[in-house]
Parts: sequence; structure tokens; C-alpha cells
Amino acid sequence: MQSISIEQTNKTPKVHFDVKRGILELAGISIPEDADSFYTPLLEVIEEYVANPQNKGTVIVFKLVYFNTSTSDYLMGILKKLKKLQNKKHPVIVEWYYEEEDEDMKELGNHFKIITELPFEFYAQEEIS
Repeated sequence: MQSISIEQTNKTPKVHFDVKRGILELAGISIPEDADSFYTPLLEVIEEYVANPQNKGTVIVFKLVYFNTSTSDYLMGILKKLKKLQNKKHPVIVEWYYEEEDEDMKELGNHFKIITELPFEFYAQEEIS
């Protein structure tokens, strides 16, 4: 299983999935014109990762400034796949970064936390870059 790195664009987030270390990160803006073609390969990697994690725990890091509704569906899909790891007694932590002034983004993180029942750590930042 290979790690993935995708550079950020003005419509898609930076993706860095370091599968050997168990650190999966999405950062930036996510408003892809075709969310399926962007997120489906990521979900496939996560599915493969969940089947055979190569570490003792997983941290998923969200440093998203903004995302659209279709992205929200895929983020939930990612979290639900990672929930399977936790069910196998493989610890999963979600790190949710949001800009201090952006209460909506904080609430979205809380929404995901409630639905998935995964442990979330929230980090307010002056600016997410």
C-alpha cells in the first residue's frame, strides 16, 4: 500500500496520507467540480488501509478552510471507514482544525463527532494555511 500526496489547488485540498505512520491529512479548500473522481480513489486507499493498518494507531487531520456539500458526504464516508478500525481496537483520533472566527466549521466538526462517535480533538487557529 502506497502513501498518497496530492498538491492543493484552488478547488481541491492538499492530501497527504502517510499510511506507514498512520497520519492522514486533508487541508485547504474542497469544492471539486467532480467530487467522485477526486474522493473515490482516496476512499479506496482508506479501505485498503483499514483492511491492513501498518501501525498502532491512526490520526486523521482535517485542516479545511471551506468545503461544499458533496465534500461533506465524502468526509463522512472517510470517517465511517476509519470507524471500522476503532471497532477492531485500533485507536483513531480525529484532529479538527478551524479558524478561530469560524464557528460554522467548528460546528461541522462537532456534527461529524456526534454521528461517528470517534474521538475528536479541536484546534482553533488564527489562520489555516
